[in-house]
Amino acid sequence: MVTTEASAGVAEKVRQALREQERNITWLSRKTGIPYSTLWVHLTKRPENLTFATVVAIAEALALPVSHFAVTPAQPTRGRKAA
Repeated sequence: MVTTEASAGVAEKVRQALREQERNITWLSRKTGIPYSTLWVHLTKRPENLTFATVVAIAEALALPVSHFAVTPAQPTRGRKAA
Protein backbone atom coordinates (compact mmCIF):
# COMPACT_ATOMS: atom_id res chain seq x y z
CA MET A 1 0.00 0.00 0.00
CA VAL A 2 1.30 3.44 -0.89
CA THR A 3 1.11 5.98 1.88
CA THR A 4 -0.31 9.46 1.49
CA GLU A 5 3.16 10.80 2.31
CA ALA A 6 4.76 8.78 -0.49
CA SER A 7 2.03 9.81 -2.93
CA ALA A 8 2.56 13.45 -1.99
CA GLY A 9 6.27 12.95 -2.69
CA VAL A 10 5.51 11.56 -6.15
CA ALA A 11 3.15 14.48 -6.87
CA GLU A 12 5.84 16.95 -5.79
CA LYS A 13 8.39 15.29 -8.07
CA VAL A 14 5.95 15.56 -10.98
CA ARG A 15 5.33 19.26 -10.24
CA GLN A 16 9.10 19.82 -10.02
CA ALA A 17 9.69 18.07 -13.36
CA LEU A 18 6.99 20.22 -14.95
CA ARG A 19 8.66 23.38 -13.63
CA GLU A 20 12.11 22.24 -14.80
CA GLN A 21 10.75 21.59 -18.29
CA GLU A 22 8.73 24.82 -18.24
CA ARG A 23 5.52 22.85 -18.73
CA ASN A 24 2.18 22.96 -16.94
CA ILE A 25 -0.77 20.72 -16.16
CA THR A 26 -2.60 21.85 -19.31
CA TRP A 27 0.33 20.67 -21.45
CA LEU A 28 0.55 17.42 -19.48
CA SER A 29 -3.16 16.79 -19.95
CA ARG A 30 -2.90 17.26 -23.69
CA LYS A 31 0.22 15.09 -23.93
CA THR A 32 -1.14 12.21 -21.80
CA GLY A 33 -4.83 12.35 -22.67
CA ILE A 34 -5.62 12.46 -18.94
CA PRO A 35 -8.27 15.10 -18.18
CA TYR A 36 -6.89 18.34 -16.75
CA SER A 37 -9.22 18.13 -13.74
CA THR A 38 -7.96 14.63 -12.90
CA LEU A 39 -4.31 15.67 -13.09
CA TRP A 40 -4.96 18.84 -11.11
CA VAL A 41 -6.62 16.89 -8.28
CA HIS A 42 -3.86 14.24 -8.26
CA LEU A 43 -1.06 16.81 -8.23
CA THR A 44 -2.53 19.36 -5.83
CA LYS A 45 -5.29 18.00 -3.59
CA ARG A 46 -5.43 14.20 -3.53
CA PRO A 47 -2.07 12.71 -4.48
CA GLU A 48 -3.01 9.41 -2.84
CA ASN A 49 -5.30 8.79 -5.84
CA LEU A 50 -2.34 8.66 -8.26
CA THR A 51 -2.13 5.29 -9.96
CA PHE A 52 0.97 3.64 -11.33
CA ALA A 53 -0.52 3.84 -14.83
CA THR A 54 -0.92 7.61 -14.43
CA VAL A 55 2.67 7.98 -13.25
CA VAL A 56 3.86 5.91 -16.24
CA ALA A 57 1.91 8.15 -18.64
CA ILE A 58 3.35 11.26 -16.97
CA ALA A 59 6.88 9.86 -17.13
CA GLU A 60 6.49 9.09 -20.83
CA ALA A 61 5.13 12.57 -21.55
CA LEU A 62 8.04 14.18 -19.73
CA ALA A 63 10.57 11.77 -21.32
CA LEU A 64 11.75 10.65 -17.89
CA PRO A 65 12.13 7.15 -16.45
CA VAL A 66 9.40 6.12 -14.03
CA SER A 67 12.14 5.70 -11.42
CA HIS A 68 12.61 9.50 -11.51
CA PHE A 69 9.38 9.76 -9.49
CA ALA A 70 10.32 7.15 -6.89
CA VAL A 71 10.33 8.22 -3.28
CA THR A 72 12.07 6.48 -0.42
CA PRO A 73 10.24 6.00 2.86
CA ALA A 74 11.37 8.10 5.77
CA GLN A 75 13.84 6.29 7.98
CA PRO A 76 12.73 5.80 11.59
CA THR A 77 14.60 7.83 14.17
CA ARG A 78 17.08 5.77 16.19
CA GLY A 79 15.45 4.39 19.33
CA ARG A 80 11.91 5.12 18.12
CA LYS A 81 9.49 2.81 16.42
CA ALA A 82 8.32 3.61 12.92
CA ALA A 83 4.67 4.59 12.74
